[in-house]
Amino acid sequence: MNMKRNAIACIALAAATFLSAAQESALSDYELQKLYDECSKSWDIDKTTELFNASRGTAIESQVDTLFHDVYTADGTIETITDFYKKYKMPTVAKMKAKDMKLAKQWLKLKDKDFAEFIKNAAPNDKAFFLVQYIIGGKVESRNWAEAAATAKRYLPYFEKHPKKMNALLATLEAKENTKIVPVPVSGINTNDDEYAPVISADGNFIYFCRRDKGRSRTGKPAEDIFYSTKGKSMWNKGIKVEELSSLSSNEAVEAISTDGTSLIFFKNGKLMSAVKTDKGWKTEKLASAINQGAWQADVSLSSDGNVIMFASKYKDNYHSGAVYNDTDPEGRFNTDIYVSIKDENGDWGKPINLGSVINTKYCERSPFLHPDMKTLYFASAGHGGLGEEDIFMSKRLSDSSWTQWSEPVNIGKEINTPKSDKDYKVSTDGKLAYFSKFTENNHADIYSIELPVKYRPNNVATIAGKIRDKNGKPRAATIKWEDMETGKTIGTAKSDPVDGSFYIVLPLGKRYGYYVASDDIYPTANSLDLREISDAKRVEENITVTSIEDMLKGGKAVVLNNIFFDFGKYDLLPESRPELERVAKIIMSNTEKVEISGHTDSIGSDKYNKNLSQKRADAVKEFLVKEGCPADRLVTHGYGSERPIESNSTDEGRAKNRRVEMKFLKNE
Repeated sequence: MNMKRNAIACIALAAATFLSAAQESALSDYELQKLYDECSKSWDIDKTTELFNASRGTAIESQVDTLFHDVYTADGTIETITDFYKKYKMPTVAKMKAKDMKLAKQWLKLKDKDFAEFIKNAAPNDKAFFLVQYIIGGKVESRNWAEAAATAKRYLPYFEKHPKKMNALLATLEAKENTKIVPVPVSGINTNDDEYAPVISADGNFIYFCRRDKGRSRTGKPAEDIFYSTKGKSMWNKGIKVEELSSLSSNEAVEAISTDGTSLIFFKNGKLMSAVKTDKGWKTEKLASAINQGAWQADVSLSSDGNVIMFASKYKDNYHSGAVYNDTDPEGRFNTDIYVSIKDENGDWGKPINLGSVINTKYCERSPFLHPDMKTLYFASAGHGGLGEEDIFMSKRLSDSSWTQWSEPVNIGKEINTPKSDKDYKVSTDGKLAYFSKFTENNHADIYSIELPVKYRPNNVATIAGKIRDKNGKPRAATIKWEDMETGKTIGTAKSDPVDGSFYIVLPLGKRYGYYVASDDIYPTANSLDLREISDAKRVEENITVTSIEDMLKGGKAVVLNNIFFDFGKYDLLPESRPELERVAKIIMSNTEKVEISGHTDSIGSDKYNKNLSQKRADAVKEFLVKEGCPADRLVTHGYGSERPIESNSTDEGRAKNRRVEMKFLKNE
């Protein structure tokens, strides 16, 4: 009931806000009619509230009153109906109150023989739609799609006023079935105990999951602990318990793991916790209080750039009006919306933002999974017109600068969804497989994978994998940052594994990226990857040997400035060179030694031409560094032309590496 009051308060506040906005800038008749037509199709509560306030005193006010009533009271509950007529005194809809209350009370004691009549009288409200789902549930369970569709169609005329959910249901039922798409048990992990809530690592080499150990008791109930498995040659290896994250006194489950595999979010008794990987195992840390402000939260997804966390929460501004399938739950704990929190410049998580009414409905939305493409969202919903309790839907993010603009969610198909509760799907980085758990008829849970239909797969991405080592070949823990080379803005961060130095980065296509190793005591070794003109998935394997600033100062070791750019045969620095040179300037100004900036070319062209070009490129770098504040008298330039190749000039790749600019410290005399 508290959730209901909070939802209504949120709607009332939104109404007041929109009313104020409408008074300041009234909509034209054309704009009002356009918004009315849109709301008639979508029944979006936010937009309909905007329409209601903007239409006061206009020619379509009475039409809007009826639509606003229908949208506001769509759940058909006594609480919602009572609240509506208490808040809104509209003669146009006052006569509907008796019918609304009669149907709401009938629902509470409805018997099978009354279903058809109730649907006829209550449609298009949501209770009527849920009954259609229930009636066809057995046919859907037995995969008798034709009969299920035929039965649903008999009720379609009653939903003529708002057919959106019925049309979505029929589209799913009548779609051609791909009989090759079937759930496959994940071999090597499943046992006689229950395994569920799988979380696949971005590189596909680890699965974290829950196991309910029937041999261990927690207050008379089987213990729920965290396990992980590594991928073998032909099957997954035996699960290993993560002792440092498991406890006999509480319930735990891994919710999400970072793309680099060095941090995770886990669930513990209704709250979310974080943990970081150390050379001795996982170390628990507190998660920002902003994330745990709801009465209950879980179902986390971490973005591939590390800057966004999505989760489901019973929060104060939920859209929910009441539980659909959990009416007996006094806490209404599954009345959740999906939220996003964005990391600020200080690395702190911001206040959660509701994803909005395109994604969230009055009913249960859970288990968000934002694919590493940063655009494709998979989530479970009871409010978008699926086959049953919750179905898995897909939506696309429409703007790189917004987390509340989404495409209309689409059901990902009857091959995957069922009349029961479908949730907790995690999609592989290549987009081909989804991992999930399901309960068998004897209530035993196992982990499965299933092939995603091609049309519901995410966008292709690029991956960069390798290991960071020091000069002696030992693993090195370090941070890797990547930036948009057009803007120079840092857009993502990852860390190398503290045990073996491995790292893994996933990058959405469409940009030109620079990435570099960031640590105060080492040179920021960098590289770049241009993904602007490719559409296929790309995999890069690159091991990085880092050079310490100490070694540079001691031995005069030269390092290549990989991320500075010139047009072919030119010596004017291109704008995307700025981030790399700004980092170099900071290193130079932090020390007192002289620095040599040396230019190098491949072997194409005459020696005179190459030496002249390499000298001018070195001079261009010096000029930039001086403007950044480096003392000119400490910078020495030299153009070596093609004299000092580091690779063979017989290949394009070798020549590209030979065209470079280097820097090294010179010992002070």
